[in-house]
Amino acid sequence: MMESASFFNYILPNNIEFDSCRVKINQDLNNTIVVDLDLHAPRIITKNEEITKKITSLGLGLCGLRYRDATRELDAAEWTLVATDKEGRGYGGTFQTFINSKRKYRFNKTVSLGQEYNLNCYPDGSFCHIFNPNGEMVESRACRYTIVPVKMKDIGLWKCQILSSNSMDSIESTVKLIAASTALIGWTNETQHYVHVGCQAFRPASYCRMTAPNGKMLQVDVGFATDRHFAFGTDLSKGICSIMISKPLQYNEKGLWKCELADPYFERTGTLILVAETTPMYPKFLKLSATLNKPLTINCEVPYSTDYCRIQSPKSPLWYSPDNEEELSLGRCSHHIENATIDNMGSWTCMFARETGLTDEKIIVNVAFDEILQFTSEVKVPLDGDAELLCKTNEVPLGYCRFVSPRGDNYHIRDTDIGSSHRISYFGKGLNYGECGIRISKVTRNDMGTWRCETLPLPKNTGRSEYIKLVIT
Repeated sequence: MMESASFFNYILPNNIEFDSCRVKINQDLNNTIVVDLDLHAPRIITKNEEITKKITSLGLGLCGLRYRDATRELDAAEWTLVATDKEGRGYGGTFQTFINSKRKYRFNKTVSLGQEYNLNCYPDGSFCHIFNPNGEMVESRACRYTIVPVKMKDIGLWKCQILSSNSMDSIESTVKLIAASTALIGWTNETQHYVHVGCQAFRPASYCRMTAPNGKMLQVDVGFATDRHFAFGTDLSKGICSIMISKPLQYNEKGLWKCELADPYFERTGTLILVAETTPMYPKFLKLSATLNKPLTINCEVPYSTDYCRIQSPKSPLWYSPDNEEELSLGRCSHHIENATIDNMGSWTCMFARETGLTDEKIIVNVAFDEILQFTSEVKVPLDGDAELLCKTNEVPLGYCRFVSPRGDNYHIRDTDIGSSHRISYFGKGLNYGECGIRISKVTRNDMGTWRCETLPLPKNTGRSEYIKLVIT
């Protein structure tokens, strides 16, 4: 039984009326205590020995006792109940008590706000009552409770009342939930011979990775080194990751370093550290080639850490949170689409949060599908001038090229006929470069109107067409 628990025991009477009852307590070979027990009423024993002051006879005609607040001195004690009937016949039974030390079950657990957390009561029990920090019972049976999602009101002291197998009384344990700190600091300083670079998360880490400005990765742990770096000051148990870089710094060691830590649950955090250089220039307008019905990832990067980013789609007002918020501290924001559609074509906008009071920084990603034709919808030329009509893919090779005039005449165009003497000839870089175009020499009024460009992006077997209006000025 548990320390401070109570217990009772008695001799089964089997319809026998007892005349006397006593208990012998053997704590060791040299110490036996004998106590007379009242058969008819519950009475507290008043003998001098400390151990007997917690004994109460059961009464009810039973030869037995109840003991309250068991202590460690009863561990391995042997108890013998002895009863006699009116004819002097004797009856008896022996049992032993084993006492488990009483522990204070108090635990601290770090949790992430907005995530799921499974709270488990310990030690294991058959039934539990679980109380939240407000004292409200949230579970009356199971010894576990799922918090979805973790909110600020869940941060604090949770209590478990547990029924275990070795005590009639319940055991109380507590679990203190602590909100995980998302803060991570980075630093750089110099000595005469080294540049010291590092970061710290305010919780234990299981591994650390440093990434140099040129993309080379370094695994950082106690005792690790290369010919130019060594992991001085690293202590993952305290969430510290740091390296010394030998002076003078090489070209690929100057710039933005990435310092990333992962905790035992593989939740990553990181920061950017600028070493021996001013803030680098970075693109704010990107072009991205994509293929219909294939995966597409919108990815934006800035050279500073942030805690928020949103991605606006071309189909405003649709917007998305980043797929991996852990990468925000590394200045990365991305959104993955498993099957790209025509609705995903156009300008995506990544908006990075800066200091409070400053406008969000915008990175534009223009998505063009390889097989979608690009063209100028209207071309203006003077009478007798030369007109150039062009539709093209994003460098996807073309199987053929043809144009249909406003009068319905069809022209099959070969890119090998650039020097053709005909009035209509090929214009563009070539079908292998995805360009289908014509040059019309000495435009007449009969050429005025809407031309249709028809072509076949490879390796598809479905042709595509677009319309170009020719206007004579």
